[in-house]
Amino acid sequence: MKMRAFCLAVCLMMVHECIWSEPDRATQPEIAIELLATSLADGVPTGFTFVFTNVSGGNLSIPPPELDCITPSSNGFIRFPWKFMPANGSEQGIGAGLGSCGPGGGMHPTPPMTISSLTEKWIVLRPGQSHRFPANWPLGFGVLRSGAYTFSAEYVPPRLSSEAERLLSEAKIVVPRQKAETPEQHYAKP
Repeated sequence: MKMRAFCLAVCLMMVHECIWSEPDRATQPEIAIELLATSLADGVPTGFTFVFTNVSGGNLSIPPPELDCITPSSNGFIRFPWKFMPANGSEQGIGAGLGSCGPGGGMHPTPPMTISSLTEKWIVLRPGQSHRFPANWPLGFGVLRSGAYTFSAEYVPPRLSSEAERLLSEAKIVVPRQKAETPEQHYAKP
């Protein structure tokens, strides 16, 4: 009886260890994203590039992400929030970085999906390899004013149809599944 209790206790400890160690493996990052300023005006960036680096152990296929979305996209997207607080504090701050991406309304006839049509414009990153996506966006209103600016970026992986998932699985093509984000960057214009 004591031997059974001992074996049961050992088994429970092993199961407990497996349960707690499994999420560690699942949360290993696949993609790292960097936000690089490409041009400055009076100390504030007016252009950015997003740098994606494959930090996984295998090849990753990445559809060119859309910029500034709040809706799921089959390409994935980069959310690019920014904030501005005026230097004098007399006005309210502004911010932006949320829009809608993906297909519009209505029904459109589409040809049957193939792996080549699905992945035609995708980028394949080997482990450690990087790719740059430029951010073509007008900062507009706040960039000419004195104050504090905060920028960050978040990558949201593609949301794929079950048919696309099936084709990718059959072709052994791996796409990112986890979000990645940059730390906030702070700038000030006198």
